[in-house]
Amino acid sequence: MTAEEVRKRIEVLSEPSYQQFSARLIPNVKAERIRGVRLPHLRKLAKEIVKGDWRAYLEEKSEVEQTFEETMLRGLVIGYAKMEWKERHRWICDFLPQIDNWSVCDSFCSTLKPAKHEKEKMWTFVKQCMQYKHLDVQGLMCVGPLDADRDRIEECFERMNILFHKLQSEYGSEQIRYLSMGMSDDYPIALKHGSNMIRLGTVIFGKRNYSI
Repeated sequence: MTAEEVRKRIEVLSEPSYQQFSARLIPNVKAERIRGVRLPHLRKLAKEIVKGDWRAYLEEKSEVEQTFEETMLRGLVIGYAKMEWKERHRWICDFLPQIDNWSVCDSFCSTLKPAKHEKEKMWTFVKQCMQYKHLDVQGLMCVGPLDADRDRIEECFERMNILFHKLQSEYGSEQIRYLSMGMSDDYPIALKHGSNMIRLGTVIFGKRNYSI
């Protein structure tokens, strides 16, 4: 699938009312860059791309400024595609400069499922990011397992708390300030384990529609 074909699919999936909603949620992204495509649709499209020649898709460079959805989609493809860590590391480093908002950051990171099998390499990569001149790492973020019981969620948050303090011990608490854990369903557990930044989208906006 080419970049132009993807752009046409995005236009078909766009919703004007959702575009306005998204633009309010991501104020640092120019409204004209947002087409208004829901994340489940983008995930479905990313999985479709991964079934084909996803490398050709990632290698293709467009002279047209990418829309918010194109940037998001690129990150999702990097997360879903099956590859060895060495190649994934290259694509991640290539993608990092394109992350300019919380939405792409959250969705990209949560899609990097292979990271759980490469824990030491990922930790080395986190420390590598600390050396990038134009990348200001200020903490860690964790999304608790959505289909787990309380004990499993507590385990994840406790492990993240340990990593947070480990990073603080190396780079200082003034640099490593934020431990972002906890959403509407599990934020009390996150606060118990040291979170100082929680995300309460469902509490504010209501439950999402996952049926699409």
